[in-house]
Amino acid sequence: MSVELHTHRHIDVSEGIGRLEQEVRENRAAIARALGGGHASHFCYPSGSYHPAAPRVLAQTGVRSATLVTEGINAPGANPYALRRFVDGRGVAQAEFDAYLSGALHYLTALRSFAGGVAFEAPRKAMAASSMMLCAL
Repeated sequence: MSVELHTHRHIDVSEGIGRLEQEVRENRAAIARALGGGHASHFCYPSGSYHPAAPRVLAQTGVRSATLVTEGINAPGANPYALRRFVDGRGVAQAEFDAYLSGALHYLTALRSFAGGVAFEAPRKAMAASSMMLCAL
């Protein structure tokens, strides 16, 4: 497990871009003190607040990637400072998590939206054959 960056005072990045560099440095130092060392290099925007200059500031402070609060998958070549994410928790079934990792959940969700929320029926045999399909239905 690793503990990564979030800003030290949970600032609104969209309004406090001038404070972002110092916030990241202070947050990294606090994490290192608490864990006895290490170098946090990944960032999550507090409350999803984003500013177009944030990727440059984050890169200058040694941050390698940053996640938004937007859920979804990231295509190859996606901006590493504006990554989508998947929020995992106790309410997420293993099949749903597997479907997310494979990319199937993204496409099935898009298909559902395209179909106007129509409930899809699948033969029981097909559902048993694919846990990804089962969780998406």
